[in-house]
Amino acid sequence: ITTLKSLNLHHNNIEDEGVEFISDLKLESLGLCRCALTSKSTSFLCKITSLKKLDLSENIINDECGFYLSMLTDLEELDLHDNSIEGKCFKEFSSLKKLKTLKLCQNRISQEEAMIYLSQTVSLKSLNLSQNNIGQSSIHLSNLTNLKELELNLCKITKGGLSFFSNLKKLEILKISQNSLGYDDFEELSHLVRLRILSIFGCGLEKNSTNFIGNIKTLRNLEMFSNNIYDAGLASLSGLVNLQILKLDSTRITDTGIQHLSQMKELEILRLNSNSLGNETL
Repeated sequence: ITTLKSLNLHHNNIEDEGVEFISDLKLESLGLCRCALTSKSTSFLCKITSLKKLDLSENIINDECGFYLSMLTDLEELDLHDNSIEGKCFKEFSSLKKLKTLKLCQNRISQEEAMIYLSQTVSLKSLNLSQNNIGQSSIHLSNLTNLKELELNLCKITKGGLSFFSNLKKLEILKISQNSLGYDDFEELSHLVRLRILSIFGCGLEKNSTNFIGNIKTLRNLEMFSNNIYDAGLASLSGLVNLQILKLDSTRITDTGIQHLSQMKELEILRLNSNSLGNETL
């Protein structure tokens, strides 16, 4: 079927040799999630130079893919999550000048050198690095000033690891949950004047950290559950009058603190599971 522009073959036992049979197609979108592929498959995929969107997630692809994927110069979206990428291939990715979306969660990225290479892919607008041990090497992302969406959940980032965030002025969506962040990191977040969605659950918020979150007036969706947020912390969030979604499960708030939410007239979804609330809240 030579007229095909989009083809999804997710969750099939295609294997590398099977990819060769479709390498002559003029596809723009190709999905090969969980197809038992290795990096050898990319030596066939590189012939489909018309590709704009490629999903290779949940396979066993390693850094040897970089040379071949760099030939797909029209690529705009690349999904490599849940593979065996360490990051050496990022050096080749800098040639993908049209790449806007890159998903790399659940790989083996941990070396600072990998993050330096990744920082050269300056066209990126959406990047997911969640569940990689990148730690403080996250600072090298400061060069990706076109980012609008960034996910760094469970990346072993510690205090001071967000010192670069003031450079990412275009960020609209930020998910950095389950990292050990500090007071100064939350101050950095207050400079993100376009932020609409913020997920920081399980980040060990320190006392008064919510003061900085309360300064991000553009927020529509805020997830702060599993943090030590008290009633006074809720008071500093009361000015977020544009919030539509607020999740505060498993915090330390009481009936007294709930009154601070009364100014949020746009609120549509509110989660308060596992708190010390009684009938007074209702």
